[in-house]
Amino acid sequence: MCGIVTFTGDDVPAAEVQRCLSATGINVSVSRVTSARFDLGSRGLPGVIRASGHYYNKQRPFESSWRLPV
Repeated sequence: MCGIVTFTGDDVPAAEVQRCLSATGINVSVSRVTSARFDLGSRGLPGVIRASGHYYNKQRPFESSWRLPV
């Protein structure tokens, strides 16, 4: 499995989502508007969470991340 998915949390800052996922051993990063001005800026998003199903994340923790109460 491989690929990159970007998403936002409902009323939860991207950095907070990243912190919660990191605490469970799931590696994600945050892309801020400063590095994606055309895309994020035009949609009014200050940042998005980037998750990749690559070798950094094992299948089971990656699937469980969608159920985390953030």
